[in-house]
Amino acid sequence: MAEKKKIDWLSVLQGFSMLLVIIGHVVLTNVPGDATTPIATGIGRIIYSFHMPLFIFISGWLFYYTCIGRDKPYKEMLVSKAKRLAIPFFAFTIIAMVLKLAFPQLMHRVVDVEEIVNTFLFFRSNPLGEMWFVIVLFELMLLYPIYKLIINNSFSAILGLGGNFDKQLLP
Repeated sequence: MAEKKKIDWLSVLQGFSMLLVIIGHVVLTNVPGDATTPIATGIGRIIYSFHMPLFIFISGWLFYYTCIGRDKPYKEMLVSKAKRLAIPFFAFTIIAMVLKLAFPQLMHRVVDVEEIVNTFLFFRSNPLGEMWFVIVLFELMLLYPIYKLIINNSFSAILGLGGNFDKQLLP
């Protein structure tokens, strides 16, 4: 298998976006909207206006680079993404639920039967609210065949690449 090259600008963008999440979640916790902290409120609004779309963009680019552009079979992609996204999601969710059920008096939001059903059957909730991104990312990756169809047919025709769209974008 050919060795994958690291894309320097994308690595820098990943680090920058992680820093924004840390600033938004740690430094600005409970600050946005507080009239006594107008600068922090402004910074929070700016960060929250684009940091998650930036993560989706980076994830999409890497998904193209590692799967679509390499014409990875759907089953292989699905197993790979399940290992990297679904297994950690369920592991952290189960650990969080156990802790929330064991120590409800210490929790801001307790776990009940409805939360369990919504977490594991409908993916509408999670005891770790931040995990929504992992599920959305996994669901977007399930659309892999549609992405391939669109990229290989539409973009190649529009850009006049004669079906070589993938080869011209990969390093």
